[in-house]
Amino acid sequence: MSRLLVKLKTLIMAWRLKRIVWGLERRGRYSEAEEKLLQLLGRVEKWSDSPKKHEVIAFIKMRLANIESYKGNYDRALAYASEALWHAEHAGSTIEVGQAYLVEAAIYYNMGELDKACESLAKAQVVLMKGDKEPYLQTYAWSKLLESRILLAKGDREGALKALHEAKELSTRVKHREPLVEKIAETEDRINKVFGG
Repeated sequence: MSRLLVKLKTLIMAWRLKRIVWGLERRGRYSEAEEKLLQLLGRVEKWSDSPKKHEVIAFIKMRLANIESYKGNYDRALAYASEALWHAEHAGSTIEVGQAYLVEAAIYYNMGELDKACESLAKAQVVLMKGDKEPYLQTYAWSKLLESRILLAKGDREGALKALHEAKELSTRVKHREPLVEKIAETEDRINKVFGG
């Protein structure tokens, strides 16, 4: 089988795996998701150096960072996020760079390092504001949701509500919004509980 065909099959598998991994993560099946990601990483690392290789590796490393963060392994999560950023930059993919910073911000948020979370979030948003296509809008909406949660944790009700409103507005402009809408509703409930409705 030609290298090009193998690469194409792996890209198709990566696209399918993206959906599978997100589903596993949402159901808390982190070990399964991690196993699938590491298998794919082993295949992709054998490719010759190219922007597409770096883009796929950046995606894999971001997912691994999220999984480690969910498990509370923050040092490992930050290491994966840093590797994801490096690969995103080498891919020349602005959306991947923005997503890598967003993952880093989420890890710091989960650690309770709110100032560091804000720094990474600001870097993500600067990059994400450059695009107006679906992936940029969706990721920017997620960034506003995280901003809302960070501001809530800092006790800034007005700021949290404003960022949440922006996330809601952005969510109306993206196709695949179900998980985003769920998290927006959760965040709105949190704000109402913390500040009494």
